[in-house]
Amino acid sequence: MPHTIVSEPMEQLIPNIITYLKTGIIDDTSAEHLLPVIPEDTELLDYKIEGVTLKLNFNSALRDTYFDSKGLIQLMLDSLASSFASIEGIDNIELQIEGKTITDLGLISFDTPIVAPEYVNVEILEINANNKTASQMDIIQIDLRFS
Repeated sequence: MPHTIVSEPMEQLIPNIITYLKTGIIDDTSAEHLLPVIPEDTELLDYKIEGVTLKLNFNSALRDTYFDSKGLIQLMLDSLASSFASIEGIDNIELQIEGKTITDLGLISFDTPIVAPEYVNVEILEINANNKTASQMDIIQIDLRFS
């Protein structure tokens, strides 16, 4: 379920999206049906926009993210790419850990830069978050349509 955010300056917008994807709290509202896709200990160190690519530099905690769950890693990657590609002028993302570009996380290897998936959440077989299944929750994807 995309969530629309009113226009924010870019220097606030990008860190705020990471916070939304980590907490499931948007505009001071916690929605019980939203599943955070970035673990709490993962921190955005900085970011840079080069052309149409947003380079997100995370701490080393990102490397341990869902290391044994291919589905959760892919969900996080798709959510990041879809959320940031909805910002005008950003078509894809590059992930970095401590300033070094990565092309894999756990069981998933990926091309870099990462482009948003054509279809979002087409099929999710099983996700267990606080004893909920995917059919009982919406996955966080931030959709930025400026108004």
